[in-house]
Amino acid sequence: MAGFRVREIARAEVNREEKTITIHRAKGGRTRTLYFEHRQEDFEKLADLIEKLQKEEYEKKLKDYYEDIKLACEETGQEYNASHSFRYEYAQQRIEELRNNKEELRDLLGKYNANEETKECVNNENEINKAADYVLTQELGHNRLSMSRYYYRR
Repeated sequence: MAGFRVREIARAEVNREEKTITIHRAKGGRTRTLYFEHRQEDFEKLADLIEKLQKEEYEKKLKDYYEDIKLACEETGQEYNASHSFRYEYAQQRIEELRNNKEELRDLLGKYNANEETKECVNNENEINKAADYVLTQELGHNRLSMSRYYYRR
């Protein structure tokens, strides 16, 4: 629902009024905010889950979590990639959502301070990927577009 790194959940701050989730001290020490005005149902589910996991101090149980994923991969004959596969799946779904929802894409480009050239890409079907890449890069907490593209252009 949001492409979090597993350890970021403990650093997430939910703002139900503004429909945002801010991740403090994410990878690289950066803070990022995710906006959910256009995905309110996802926000409610995610906010509830984050609050539940934080109360349960899930970080103390991460070893068991990773062992469960590893066992499930072995039992189903899949390659073990820890929980990173979930970020791949999120990126692949999210990039399609962004391409298909220009209103949300425009809104997020503004919130993430995209330059005018990137904002203009929404109006051109041949360039819309550049705008969607920019937003996905921000949501995943990367610095370079190439890193986010890695998740969905395999």
